Amino acid sequence: MPVFRAVTRVWHFPSGDALLERDGYRDCLIPDVDRIDVPVNGTEQVADAVALDTDTTVRVTDNTGSVVMSEFDKNVKIG
Repeated sequence: MPVFRAVTRVWHFPSGDALLERDGYRDCLIPDVDRIDVPVNGTEQVADAVALDTDTTVRVTDNTGSVVMSEFDKNVKIG
C-alpha cells in the first residue's frame, strides 16, 4: 500500500491515470485509478481532465481489481 505525503492537487485524466502534485516532493503518476476519495478544497476542469485541490496524505490500494486513492489515516492499524 503506497502512501504519498504532502499532496496538494490530484489530476484525474480520462485514461484513468492520476497525477499527484506534491509540495516539496516529485510529482507522481499512478496508472489506472478507478476512484479518488480525498477531501477537496476546490476543483477545476481543464479539457477532459479534472483537478482536485487538497492538502492531505494519500494512500493507493488495490481492492479486488479496483485501484482506489483515499486519504491516509495514520490512526488505522494495519496487519
